[in-house]
Amino acid sequence: MQPAATDLSQTLTNAVSIADKEPGVATLTLYPASPLPLQLSGFVYRISPGGELVSGALVCLYETNGRFISHAYTDEKGYFAVDSLTPSTYLVSAAKDGYHAASLLSVTLSGDMVLLKELVLQPITSGKGTVYGTVQSAKDQTPVQGARIDLIDSSGNVAGCALSSETGEYALYGLPIDSYTAIAAAGAYCCDSAVITLSADQPPVMINFTLSAKEPPADTSFLSGFLKDSQGAPIPLAWVGLYQTQDGVNRLVAVTMSSADGYYVFPSLPDGDYIVKAQALS
Repeated sequence: MQPAATDLSQTLTNAVSIADKEPGVATLTLYPASPLPLQLSGFVYRISPGGELVSGALVCLYETNGRFISHAYTDEKGYFAVDSLTPSTYLVSAAKDGYHAASLLSVTLSGDMVLLKELVLQPITSGKGTVYGTVQSAKDQTPVQGARIDLIDSSGNVAGCALSSETGEYALYGLPIDSYTAIAAAGAYCCDSAVITLSADQPPVMINFTLSAKEPPADTSFLSGFLKDSQGAPIPLAWVGLYQTQDGVNRLVAVTMSSADGYYVFPSLPDGDYIVKAQALS
């Protein structure tokens, strides 16, 4: 039986039941939402606030759980703006070749807009390490677009981050001499990681990541489906949440993201009644 669905603009909720260990299926169609009024904007400075402005810097915005939301580049005056945001708390950082990545800064959006005045980049005075490579699917060796690559230094700090392109390629430049753990993650894939050490005058280091899809176990119940737009095209990298009603309250029990073809899956589920909620990025 096709589950009933309620369209909530860009967010859509669908109720589905799992019984007798039979797989559940919930295919959701998401419709474009009207632009939201909130905006995060500001300036990127060199060395200190109010100093020299940095043009061409990449500014990345994340949810507090680390999920990538959006990005923008600073213009010739060092200004950036990210539009169509919901009221929430976000993490924001900036990066540019020749500079250390800025520390993640927490900012809360409320009201009509927020002006974030100060993001600071420190020039790299030692170390010129470069890490580059590709991200591909383990199933068919095709490129994985939009994978997030994080580089964690020996102190546990994020030294740089990048997103893979349409061809699956990524690059991180101007890295200090250190040991790093590189982590790649995307949509409904399992993460892949590698440990590297950069040394002085070392050639660029290539790390190729292979991501395996999160396939449901064959001997357990699971819930899966596809996310599509109003034209029937798949929606990749959309947030999908799984809820159960407990004491009259819908409680989140699992989250995932849709893959490149709009597919999502929640494996190893006990029998019960669930609510699937999907939200596409603005």
